[in-house]
Amino acid sequence: MNNLGDYLGKFKKIFSSTKFQKDAVLSIINAATKMQLGPDDVEIKDYKIVLKASPAVKSTVFMYKQKILADLKAALGNNAPIDIR
Repeated sequence: MNNLGDYLGKFKKIFSSTKFQKDAVLSIINAATKMQLGPDDVEIKDYKIVLKASPAVKSTVFMYKQKILADLKAALGNNAPIDIR
């Protein structure tokens, strides 16, 4: 019989990989745009980055969209988001 720690370890891997991916997305966006977005400004759903920021911030991010996506692909490989919304 498996113990509870092994079972919960599966969820730890899932949540830690999501946190790692979100941290990578934030650092790449912040480096490309020279702005400081926080964890509450970005959400990742179905390989898409959803911005929860002001329209001015969204416009700036969209100007650098191709560079951000290319940097994410280089950093995260196949797990990289494919679009920004």
